[in-house]
Amino acid sequence: MIEVADAIVVHFGSFDLLDTCLQHLRSQVRSVVVVNNDDLAIPDVLKSRYPDVLWDEPGANLGFGRGVNRGCAYLDKTSYILVVNPDVTIGNGLISGLVSYLNRNPNIAMVGPRLLHPDGSLQTSGYRLPTIIQLIGYLLNMNNRVPQSMKRLLGKTPMKHQFGQLDPHDDEKTVEMITGACMMIRPQALFDAGPFDPGFFLYYEEKDFCKRLGDAGWSVGFTPDVTAYHVIGGSGSPLSSDATRHRAIGALRYFRRHGTWVAAASASTLFAMYAAINIIRSDRRQVYRDILTTSLSRAFPCDSCS
Repeated sequence: MIEVADAIVVHFGSFDLLDTCLQHLRSQVRSVVVVNNDDLAIPDVLKSRYPDVLWDEPGANLGFGRGVNRGCAYLDKTSYILVVNPDVTIGNGLISGLVSYLNRNPNIAMVGPRLLHPDGSLQTSGYRLPTIIQLIGYLLNMNNRVPQSMKRLLGKTPMKHQFGQLDPHDDEKTVEMITGACMMIRPQALFDAGPFDPGFFLYYEEKDFCKRLGDAGWSVGFTPDVTAYHVIGGSGSPLSSDATRHRAIGALRYFRRHGTWVAAASASTLFAMYAAINIIRSDRRQVYRDILTTSLSRAFPCDSCS
């Protein structure tokens, strides 16, 4: 039975948010590794405030998956591993709660907590692995188009299993995947499923990892009994050009790696149509040209492989 956890924080963005994250995190784990993907060096004042944190500065943005793998290289793999974004604030008792959950559920490879926005509203934490129906919903921006009253109504139907935004997240359960903002991993699972795929630079890396965990015979868990607060966009705007490009390329890589040929072809077609429309309408034409080119290419999408 494992009683302790180590933590990996892949940093990009606000050093103030990183400071807040470490304030709540440091006392709850055995050790912390911060992999700094930012162009700016970690401020000396932050290093002096947390002298026992292992600061790793590769000097380049490695992407999230590579950052996690780099952080894992510093750990001895004898404890659970918490992967947490720097824009996440850990609630009291979160670490012990997740440790207890994994100790009680030996078939679970990884567990995530309930995530909340800073205002206390629910944030999607556990849901299904990507489907073409989900992809259509994303490309049509349905999450912002559907009124909250309709979401609550649909949350009482089987549709809540298709779209995580419709699930009230009230029950402890196994799920197909959890969000990568905060997840505690059993070290044996990393041996069985392998490390994070560096081909996913940003977005879809946790989806790929959860899919490979399932293929290796593991389950993924979600518990609402512990809570973390997540500032979406604190590590970079999800609406930026880079985010739009990486999300699309990550989705294409996921469907071509794990989907049927029909799903892969459908994803390519949908993104080609999405990019073609936005090339005409958007002022970020180069982003959509990149997405269109990737959609039409037979090469395996890999935005960060060297």
